[in-house]
Amino acid sequence: MNYYGYTKIRGQDIEQLKNILDAWILLFDTAPEQFILKGDYLIEENEYERDLYSKSELLQQLQSLKDMCIDAMNHDMDILHEGI
Repeated sequence: MNYYGYTKIRGQDIEQLKNILDAWILLFDTAPEQFILKGDYLIEENEYERDLYSKSELLQQLQSLKDMCIDAMNHDMDILHEGI
């Protein structure tokens, strides 16, 4: 998936993405309600960002992406990711 620019996800790649999302949902379901993940490396501070996440919000977003994959597979559609 391109960080910047477009990525078209189609066919078997959508199913693979859905399987990855299933695994992430199971993984993050074991997390505490609030948790920190490392982000980008900050050269000037000589350390990584520490980003705070809400388990319930993250799981909802992952489930929405999974639902999008299922809809795309059921209707023979592609998914277009437009980068960040």
